[in-house]
Amino acid sequence: MKKTGFTFIELLFVIMIIGVLVAVAVPRLKDAFDTMELSTGALRLQTFMNYLRERAIVDGKVISLRIDNIAGQYWGKAKDDDKILKSESFPKDLEITGNNGQVQFYPNGAIDKAELKITDKKGNSVGLLTSGGYGRIKLQDQK
Repeated sequence: MKKTGFTFIELLFVIMIIGVLVAVAVPRLKDAFDTMELSTGALRLQTFMNYLRERAIVDGKVISLRIDNIAGQYWGKAKDDDKILKSESFPKDLEITGNNGQVQFYPNGAIDKAELKITDKKGNSVGLLTSGGYGRIKLQDQK
């Protein structure tokens, strides 16, 4: 009677192939997650800025966006009020630079001209641009 099954050598060979495939795939997955974190962070800030713009119009007040990289947080508050309207955190792996960490939104729908840059720990970056006046906030890949 003939026995069927795998030999020890065949099992080792299959395990080695799987190990090589995992070793090749893991760094690529890590890069994909880092890129996703940068993109998500930029989209969240863009959405937050659009919210502040609309809030300035509705409330009829000048609203400032403030960014604190050390705390990993940005927030909006009315110029004549110390109360924070809304705040959000961002990953500590990201850094937001430009405009001295501040952008103004006006009751007539205007926005200060701003060039914000969101950079991850690997140096990849995404820009958030406003043209000033009545333009929208635009994402711009910079890598």
